[in-house]
Amino acid sequence: MENVVGERNEKYRELKLKEMQFDEFLNSYDNLRAEEESQIDLISTEVVRKLELISTNITNLSLTSENTNLDLTELAINENVTSSALKELYVRLQEELNEMNKLEEQLKMANKQINEEIKEMNEKMNEFENIHDLKAHKEQKRQELESCREMLMVELPKINNLYQKLMDELEQTKFKLEKNNEYIKFKNVEKKWQCAEKNLNVLREEATQREMETNYQVFKEEALRLKAAYNAVLIASMKIC
Repeated sequence: MENVVGERNEKYRELKLKEMQFDEFLNSYDNLRAEEESQIDLISTEVVRKLELISTNITNLSLTSENTNLDLTELAINENVTSSALKELYVRLQEELNEMNKLEEQLKMANKQINEEIKEMNEKMNEFENIHDLKAHKEQKRQELESCREMLMVELPKINNLYQKLMDELEQTKFKLEKNNEYIKFKNVEKKWQCAEKNLNVLREEATQREMETNYQVFKEEALRLKAAYNAVLIASMKIC
């Protein structure tokens, strides 16, 4: 019964520790969520800024293309254009081409960064969804632990009362036995029996020891063997003579 009570107390302590850990998690969750939402807002703002930059660059690229087409149209109409004008147009076209290449690289880099930031933002959102699921699971678990704790708080006094009742009955039974004549006789007989058994074992050991000390049969057989061997040697020596 003591083991049962000890195990239930240990179980209650474990449940209480888990409850404290869960409360600590819930307290830190709000701060964590605020930090993550702040990071998501920053990423969203940066994505919008880069999208606006891409839009501006595309607009500039369109204007540049329109100017270039206009210059080429004027060149086609004006058949008497000078070589210096052609050279100037070539240089300007080359510069615009370089600018377009740079703009293209910038757009590629911006697009790559935006994709990475969108991916990170999606991961953050998924993480938040997981946290919400985890929070719901933890809340369900906390309620289960709370129900278990309440059940233990109800059962524990019952177990303690039952344990105390059994101990009282045991003491009363022991007291009655000690006052019962038949039980007293039985205990006395039991003590005498144990004492007699002990004395009997001692006597058995002493008898075994004395039997070993007074057993001459072994020595008798050895003497007869030596005598026979001596006679055989004596007879053999007489034959030689």
